[in-house]
Amino acid sequence: MRIFTPATSANLGPGFDSLGLALKLYNEVSITEQKISSISITGEGSDKIALKKNNTFVNIFNETMTYLNAKSVNYKFNFINNIPFSRGLGSSSSVIVGAIAAAYYMAGFKVDRGVILDRALKYENHPDNISPAVWGGFTINIIHNSSVYTQKADIDPNLKAVVVIPDEPMNTKQSRSKLPAEYTMSECVSNLSHAAYLSSCFIKKDYENLRLASIDKMHEERRMSALPELFRVRDIAYANGALMSTLSGSGSGFLNLTYKDRAKNLAEILEKEFPKFKIKILDIDKESPSYIIISVIGVILGWIFQDTIKSVVAFFYLRANNLLKIGDWIEVPSQGIDGFIKGISLTTVNLENWDTTTSAFPIYILHSGHFKNYQDMLDGKTHGRRMLKTFIIDTGWIHSMSSDDIERLKHIDNIDQEKKYFLSEFVKEQTKARSSLLNIELYRRYIYHWLMHHQHVSHEPRLIVRWLEQVPEGMPLQIYVFIIDSSLAAFEWQQSQIIEHIIEALAWFDLKLYQSASGYDASNCNINIEEKRADYRRKIKANGEIQ
Repeated sequence: MRIFTPATSANLGPGFDSLGLALKLYNEVSITEQKISSISITGEGSDKIALKKNNTFVNIFNETMTYLNAKSVNYKFNFINNIPFSRGLGSSSSVIVGAIAAAYYMAGFKVDRGVILDRALKYENHPDNISPAVWGGFTINIIHNSSVYTQKADIDPNLKAVVVIPDEPMNTKQSRSKLPAEYTMSECVSNLSHAAYLSSCFIKKDYENLRLASIDKMHEERRMSALPELFRVRDIAYANGALMSTLSGSGSGFLNLTYKDRAKNLAEILEKEFPKFKIKILDIDKESPSYIIISVIGVILGWIFQDTIKSVVAFFYLRANNLLKIGDWIEVPSQGIDGFIKGISLTTVNLENWDTTTSAFPIYILHSGHFKNYQDMLDGKTHGRRMLKTFIIDTGWIHSMSSDDIERLKHIDNIDQEKKYFLSEFVKEQTKARSSLLNIELYRRYIYHWLMHHQHVSHEPRLIVRWLEQVPEGMPLQIYVFIIDSSLAAFEWQQSQIIEHIIEALAWFDLKLYQSASGYDASNCNINIEEKRADYRRKIKANGEIQ
């Protein structure tokens, strides 16, 4: 699903913590299920590693999912952040509202605006930003019994917002700390009357009186003193056709409302006067919850055409990276797919299985999961085809090599002279440093030496003969080599010959493979069992004893 949440401008002069306006500048978040949670960020905050480790949107989303007792699932979050941070344009409210609405939707609940807004109060205790983010347009808000009550007024489309975004941020918490703990009666009355009049102007679309109505006595001047250029922004805006010019939220952004035909001229003048500041011309967002419509349409279409969409994406990805072509031998272990590709379309792969039957499957399976392509190996572009086998040696046959054992090796006809010489020299070298030599060590050395000189075995990329950790059945010997001829028949032939020789050589070193007990073992064991027939003719005496 995708969510779009708008920027907002709060306070609007005298409406401290009560009035707000939604703007057409959006943060976008895409949320999809996947095996491992991940976060990617484009735009604002993309350079901040902390936002990936401790992301507010993700935290609120997860908290809300838990609150709703939703199924625990991992998600991929893709953020496209267009709302600047700490500029009074509601970036935090956009995150809060978007995260809660997304959680309700993903959990299968109705995305009710009132419910979302009340839930948002848990994270933002004043509604001037979160309310227009939910409802859109111009909103008048009060809080009563932990619920937000909102009146909304639509804005004439002929009105534009020219937003000034300084290069220096203002922290909301620090900005609030500059405000006095108490206000005079006249300051309170002034703001109450102006906020009421401002609300009436928006409702009646009496925009010519917005300048008078937006006069503030509580916070704006005090906050603007931290960035004196903002006083000039306001003066220049009013001198060039602004209907209203106020600090946006806690700053440092500045909101200027003007008519559509004056917006471009005002923006150009402000850009010239403040070259380091960003100037944006924005429309007023009338219906903030457009993200709900987009999400529903996107999810419905995505659900109907999900296989087709995923397959088309996979087709171009696999072909662009030359990962798949007709004739390739591929294997998808998780799907039981193993064979040669006979055809590839935008959505489907046709495969000939090893038993010469054919099958077809969606191409997205190769993109979303793990698959192996053996074609380079078959074409001789690698060092060969891997042979990985494990032989479990019975530990009951492990012992030190005696002089008779070593002498016996010299007379085994199937060991050629070169390998006999190798074994003899190895024994001489080892017995200089220690008194005994295990038969399994000599056996492993022999197999390694034999494979190193095998004409069909490659030394690259690796040739390993090693003991693995002991298991209840015995000592596992692992053979990890690459056979040069990778064609199926030749590989299987050479692999079989190697296995046969490894088994044959065990007897030379007085070793045996482990094998589970069978009926043959039981019939040849040395356990004496006394045979005694049961006499069913015996009778029971009257006193209960057996005769």
